[in-house]
Amino acid sequence: MIAAALLLSALAPQGPRVATVQVPEGVTVTDASLLDVDLDGATDLVLACRGPEGSGRSVQVHARRRGGQAFVSTPTTRFPLDRSVIAFTFCDCSPEPGRELVLLTATTAAAVVVKTDGAPDYRQLFQHALVWPAVRNDFAVSLPDAVADLDDDGRDDLVLPGPDRWTAWFQRAGGAFAAQTVALPAWRDRVGDTLGGRGADARDGSLRLRVGNGLPTQAASSVLVRTSARTPPRALLDLDGDGRDDVVTRRNGLVFVGAQRRAGALERIERALPLPEDRLQLVDPSFDVQWPDVDGDGRRDLLLTTSAKRGDEVEARVDLFCAAEDGSWPARRTARLRMQPLGLPPQLVDADGDGRDDLVCVTIRVASMRDFTGSEKRTLDAQLTVFGCDGDRFQKPPKLNVAIELGTGGRRSRQPFLRVRPGKKGFPGDVLLRVDGAVERRLLGRQGDRLRLADADASVPAAEGTSVQSADRIGDELLLRSGDEVRHVRFRR
Repeated sequence: MIAAALLLSALAPQGPRVATVQVPEGVTVTDASLLDVDLDGATDLVLACRGPEGSGRSVQVHARRRGGQAFVSTPTTRFPLDRSVIAFTFCDCSPEPGRELVLLTATTAAAVVVKTDGAPDYRQLFQHALVWPAVRNDFAVSLPDAVADLDDDGRDDLVLPGPDRWTAWFQRAGGAFAAQTVALPAWRDRVGDTLGGRGADARDGSLRLRVGNGLPTQAASSVLVRTSARTPPRALLDLDGDGRDDVVTRRNGLVFVGAQRRAGALERIERALPLPEDRLQLVDPSFDVQWPDVDGDGRRDLLLTTSAKRGDEVEARVDLFCAAEDGSWPARRTARLRMQPLGLPPQLVDADGDGRDDLVCVTIRVASMRDFTGSEKRTLDAQLTVFGCDGDRFQKPPKLNVAIELGTGGRRSRQPFLRVRPGKKGFPGDVLLRVDGAVERRLLGRQGDRLRLADADASVPAAEGTSVQSADRIGDELLLRSGDEVRHVRFRR
């Protein structure tokens, strides 16, 4: 009895641990991320800041502290940014301890090496064209995921976007970098294709839809929709099962793989996605592609989410394609789930603690989506559903199917947030979600073969306009950003 009580006490959830970092009055935090800058094995807080008009921008590093409050407001280091800098990351590319700040302009990557006397030394690393020109120069984009040791040689490499390409810059001995590029075809715009040029204006990689007669001198002419061609997201994963990470991206219904057949060299491979013929062509609100190992055979399967019309309604379909022995995906899907449109990408996580990943889906009522796009409404009527995964199929009925109100942060944020965290020691996990005015934790519990969602047992305020992001894959560390303040939140378990 005493041992059981001690075990339950150890597993009992605890309240959130919050570290608040404030910047001086007049300074705005435009980006926040976690990255191990000093290479001590723990991630540090990296902030991109914008000063009052005309006072410039900077990058601040707040080193993680051992014990007590994780971060304090006084930065460990601070770097001013030139107006030409568009983006930045940190990469270990010099003999000096820790990672160096790497600044990216429209054409160049340069490292900031701090000398022993504290003075910065700017060293050009290589020439690299970013995917975007800087429309505004009052903020810089943080790229924490750009650094990785792709070839397992103990040196940091960089994976950077470019116009219609992703480039892996492999760091060689002595600090030199060698480029390996995964080229992409030109972006095919389905909106423009559908309209056939009627009311559309495309130039400089962007598309604008007009209402009115289109004459610039007429007040009746205005922009209705504007979209841009951008390099799509990429993943670093071992897609071919040879033990080395590959660079994987997609465009125009195709998957493009920079396969690392040998360390430090990429071979471009093109593979078609098995997209359903009845998929929505113009706008696919639920479209998502993931490469998890669902059946546990060590090969990357394909989890493909698409939208289609079913009668007068729009539905989402989550299709599973289990990989063959050679790593390819079959033309015929292994399993399918149909549901309402998804408000967030599906999540694969061991929600019930049985050692197998479950499929988590957050669906949104179509009427709620209409309210979301055109009103002050700060919540969405959503449904949280958890399906068990049994090898190559999704179990029905679901383990959990519950209605929730999902907060968005109001008109200035429009950012729903929900993460299911895995259980520990065979126990079910929990759910972190944004509600109206807060981020809260709700425990999952077993109810026979199914799960139940308890009421909130812990929360932190998240006022309108607060950006909520998970700083890690699971959601153990959250960053809440609002103006001159960033809060690092951990809901302890």
